[in-house]
Amino acid sequence: MNRTGAEHIRQCLTAYLGFSNVRTLNIAGPIERLIDEICRTRHMSEQELVSRLQHDENLLSTFACVATVGETYFWRNGNQLEWLAEHLHRWHQQHPAAPPSTIWSAGCSSGEEPYSLAMALQMRWPEWTKKVRLTACDVDSQAIEKARRACYTAWSFRN
Repeated sequence: MNRTGAEHIRQCLTAYLGFSNVRTLNIAGPIERLIDEICRTRHMSEQELVSRLQHDENLLSTFACVATVGETYFWRNGNQLEWLAEHLHRWHQQHPAAPPSTIWSAGCSSGEEPYSLAMALQMRWPEWTKKVRLTACDVDSQAIEKARRACYTAWSFRN
C-alpha cells in the first residue's frame, strides 16, 4: 500500500476511534493483511478500498477490530481491582446517602477486567449492586459479543 493510502486509512481510523494522534495507529501487519483480504474477496483495488472506507461504517468497524489490542484476562492488575473495590466499599460506608458510583471500563475488550471488578466487589460487599454501576464498552463488536456471552477459555484465567 502506498504512503498516501496508508495515511488515509490511519486518519479514518483515528477519527472513528477518537484517537488524538494519527501516528498512534500502526497499520502494519494485521491491517495490511486485512487490506489484502478485503481487496481480494471484494474484487476492489486498494484505492477503491481507501475511498470507500471514508463512508462505510461496517468497513471502519472491521478495521477498528484489527487495529485495537484485545489483551485481557481475569484479575489482570488484580491489586488495582482489589484497591478499587475496597475504596468504593469504604467510601459508600462513610457516605451512605450518596448516589451510586459509576465505574466505566472503556476499552474492556471481551470483559474480563470489568467482570473481575464485579467479582472483587461481590466478595467484600454483596450489596454493591445497589451502590455501584459498572459499565463497559469497546469498539470491537466481536469482543463485546464475547463479553455478553461470558463464555471464556482457559487463556482468560491464566492469572
